[in-house]
Amino acid sequence: MISVFLICAIFIFYIYGGYHIIIHLLSSFKKPLSSVHIEDWPSISVIVVMKNEEKHAVNRIKNLLNQYPNDKLEINVFLDSPKDKTKAELSIIDSNSLKIYHETLAIGKSACVSKGIQLAKHDYLIFTDARQEFESGAIKSLVRHLL
Repeated sequence: MISVFLICAIFIFYIYGGYHIIIHLLSSFKKPLSSVHIEDWPSISVIVVMKNEEKHAVNRIKNLLNQYPNDKLEINVFLDSPKDKTKAELSIIDSNSLKIYHETLAIGKSACVSKGIQLAKHDYLIFTDARQEFESGAIKSLVRHLL
């Protein structure tokens, strides 16, 4: 009976404290992102599907362009038959990282995402929507776990 109690007590300690201690110790072996040379960062593709997002489109793309080195970044924007001026708004952004694909017929978000996966040049993909913005350094924080 005492052994069952001890096993349960150890298990509860592990859940509430031990797991966190182990994760903290393991993370201390990870190199900080600032010590990794930019040439060693992986190239990533970001896939964004938009439909009638003229109010958010430019801010979203600028937010993505400020997240990661542009020579290691590819942003594929799929316009799913927008009825507003999203395409015109996006055309003012001058960046080699940005590619805009305009669907004349509405094919849906999942079909656009599938096309994005097929057209992505890089092995690492990030999916996002037009209305969300990442905090500064969010993509770098995601990518650091790949290094």
